[in-house]
Amino acid sequence: IIDTFGIEDRTEFRRFLKRTKSNDNRKDLQLFQLISDESVTSKEYHYKLYQPPNQAAYLACRKRLSRSINKFIALKLIDSDSSNVSEVLNWVNMARYLFSNQKSELALKYLKKAERSALKNDLFEVLNTIYVYQIQYLPQPEQSQRIKIVRKWEKNKKALELNEKSEIALSIIHQKIVESNNQGTHSNILELITRTLNNLNLSADFLVNPRFIYNLTHANRKLMLSKKDFYNLEPFIINQYSLIQKQNGFAAKYNYYQLGFLYMIAHTLYRNKKFDKAYEYVLQLEEELKKASKTQIAELKPKLVLLKSNLFIFKKDLHSSLQLLQQEFTQLSLNSADKLKFISAIGIVQFLQGKPKQSLASLNTMNHSNNWCAKIMGREWLLKRLLMEVILYSELEEFELVDSRIRNIRRSFRDLLAVEPYNRAKPFLSIIKQINSAGNTANNSGHNLSVLLESLFNFLPAEQEDLQAMLFYAWLKSKAAKKSFYEVLLEIVS
Repeated sequence: IIDTFGIEDRTEFRRFLKRTKSNDNRKDLQLFQLISDESVTSKEYHYKLYQPPNQAAYLACRKRLSRSINKFIALKLIDSDSSNVSEVLNWVNMARYLFSNQKSELALKYLKKAERSALKNDLFEVLNTIYVYQIQYLPQPEQSQRIKIVRKWEKNKKALELNEKSEIALSIIHQKIVESNNQGTHSNILELITRTLNNLNLSADFLVNPRFIYNLTHANRKLMLSKKDFYNLEPFIINQYSLIQKQNGFAAKYNYYQLGFLYMIAHTLYRNKKFDKAYEYVLQLEEELKKASKTQIAELKPKLVLLKSNLFIFKKDLHSSLQLLQQEFTQLSLNSADKLKFISAIGIVQFLQGKPKQSLASLNTMNHSNNWCAKIMGREWLLKRLLMEVILYSELEEFELVDSRIRNIRRSFRDLLAVEPYNRAKPFLSIIKQINSAGNTANNSGHNLSVLLESLFNFLPAEQEDLQAMLFYAWLKSKAAKKSFYEVLLEIVS
């Protein structure tokens, strides 16, 4: 569990542990530090904590730390919850506490408050608990209300069953999409959804239920992102969003799903190189975010800024792109993953401006090991960052560093480079190695390099080709054409 904590989480947890007793020598804090230290194995914890070793004390310390972690995570979930579930559960728990202390009148007021919020946010499971408590603790003077509450409970039970069926439908549909993709066959998603809903006796109304369609789209998007299949993702997302807009639109309680849809559409259009359309959705998202809660803003604003800065690049406005990134980097409260994304984005824009030294300096501010970055961002992201470093060292004519970095990439990512779409990095590395071995003499043999590029790379149709793959290819092409990287990138993408 501690392994899932980022730097900020670990700092916050240390403060949390010290809230009752500020003492660095407390054993649970020491155990937390030992577990956080990857160089220490679990067999050593016992001996490092207690001299002489005390098994009973160690087990008690471990239980104490585990309880503290559970409480800390519960509080974090409350702070980051954008669906109001935690707030409603807090009111229900307060009511339970008050009932147990013979404060029934006040407890029922908290339950009423919880009921209003739960109805507003479709929290059917919580509503079930609320109605049971209301029936159980109904005061004597209000016994006539019992039938009314029972009917509300019955109505909610039906809604809860429908909601559970929809979750099962989501799981079945997602699994079938995964299976069809693994077999190399693309299912008609709409037919698949309709058939699954019919099998579970669910009406077609779910096809315009924002929560159901958003969760389905989000799951499908994850799968397509892994395959870089933005081309087939675009019509599906836009059609689902348009369908909801035409029917009932997005009620206030579905604001979170509307924000998510707008971001997914804008990002997909960007990756499909439809920059003007993507920018229109970005502006829409900015407007909707003004009405959003703090937690929703904290979740989406970093993504929005990164996407907008990328769009500025292809709108031929590198100055605005860099200014936006640097300004928001200091102002936003970013988690570890977003910080890495911002630093990388800043480095890319600086390189496009023709400033490789500044770009490399920006990347070096990450101050983390490759293993740490891979744990936070995934190996694909780390591979792209290392490829970018190779390009920068080549630009700066650090030939020995280029060779050592290429050897390291081939060794560390052998498994990843053997599969689609990452195997396309192999010819990229081979050409850089040739450029490097010749001491950058490729500047004098642009024609030969152009021929080599065309022979080594297999391209998809322009509208389906991955934008990020184009970026790496554009740099090699700029060497052959003896033009600026940014100029060639814009030419290729357009």
